[in-house]
Amino acid sequence: MSRSAIIHISDTEFGEFDRVQSSSRQDGYALCVERFAEDVSAILAQEQVPSDRVGLVVTGDIAYYGAREEYETALRVVNSMTDRLHIGRERIAIVPGNHDVNWPACKEAFDASGKSNHKDAESLAEKHLHFSRFFRELLGKEFPGPGSAFAFPGFLPMGFALVGIDSTLPCTFDETDNYGRVLDSTAAKAGVLLRGLKESAETGIDDATIGIVALHHCATPQADRHADDNSYLHEAEDARSFLTEAGFELFICGHEHRQGSSGDLRTGGKVLTTGSFGLGIGKLVERYEGDQRIPTNRYQILLLKDDAVNMECVLRRLEPPGNASSVWGPDKEQGPERFIFMPRLQPFSAAGEPEVRFVIGTPAAFDRKERTFAVEVALEGAKDSLERIRKVTYSASAGTKRESTNARERFRTQLEMSDSTDRVLGVELTMRDGPPIRREVQLPPLPS
Repeated sequence: MSRSAIIHISDTEFGEFDRVQSSSRQDGYALCVERFAEDVSAILAQEQVPSDRVGLVVTGDIAYYGAREEYETALRVVNSMTDRLHIGRERIAIVPGNHDVNWPACKEAFDASGKSNHKDAESLAEKHLHFSRFFRELLGKEFPGPGSAFAFPGFLPMGFALVGIDSTLPCTFDETDNYGRVLDSTAAKAGVLLRGLKESAETGIDDATIGIVALHHCATPQADRHADDNSYLHEAEDARSFLTEAGFELFICGHEHRQGSSGDLRTGGKVLTTGSFGLGIGKLVERYEGDQRIPTNRYQILLLKDDAVNMECVLRRLEPPGNASSVWGPDKEQGPERFIFMPRLQPFSAAGEPEVRFVIGTPAAFDRKERTFAVEVALEGAKDSLERIRKVTYSASAGTKRESTNARERFRTQLEMSDSTDRVLGVELTMRDGPPIRREVQLPPLPS
């Protein structure tokens, strides 16, 4: 059972190449609305999620060219989706993507400014001319403008403090400006908004609420290795570090047209990306079967479990791809179709003990045959707290045991966990100035 759910779609890219247009309109509309709503409803019913605890997050590239008529289609489709799923506008969150920049409007405003460097067009409000109208008509409030951060308080009763960030500030009318960036000032504003949400007197929400940031460009650790690539968020590590220090625990993104999951113990934060929801045949290429290019549409549902600690990600895709009779089903192509993760750092210390916390990384190296997976674990904390610890001994239910004595590495290790009912991580701290401290942590279930 789950207490609340976020439906995450991205890169609908309504326009010339979307499924509503490139299929017959009837079939395309069915794929995007009717069969989608049926698929979502079946999962939510199975998880027994109340209808008033379901939200929709769209992480950018709503349109393909950022044109007015594309957003008219988008408004019709998204309103139909949310009506079918009984999602009110207060539980809808949207951020722009690079395709939501209208190049002609941006160029016209730039020419009128008399500037000569195209980067001076970054902050022009006109570049989001039609997206801003769509944002206002769908959500009933104004889009704050390029490079902004903005809160979605309607997600608070669901257990989420959700803040959107416009990562498209570098995007202009120049075709080389498709990468993303989050300014330090934007990250700082997002942190202020997060604290405001968590301290909201009207809702009575406290630190148990999970801090989520939604943005278009991928904030994954992979982005750090492609700093100059047009497809990534530039200075992603700095953005993740700044935002996790501000209290965000989960990043949800789009842009890359693929499902993805990653965690970074060094900078913190769990990052989830989803594939393109709406692109049609001829534009979306996810894989090859022989010489045939196969487009595959995807979305995901994030479920907050009843313990309010674990979350489950459910991955879905259209099968068979590129077919008007396609239906939504489990996405097993890039890993398990469902997986449990812990978005927040796990408390470790009691009163009078060193102030340290568990950091549990993303399960990796899952072996379906042997039913084992590797999990990276670490302790983190203030320097004086870590210096009180002489050694950490980790033990897993599979019988593996590791010791770590290097505080500089934050007592990090990797353990093989088995598919047993008792997935318990045991931790023993050997102290320099007192008796040992022992704890046990229940790890999430293995992927199905």
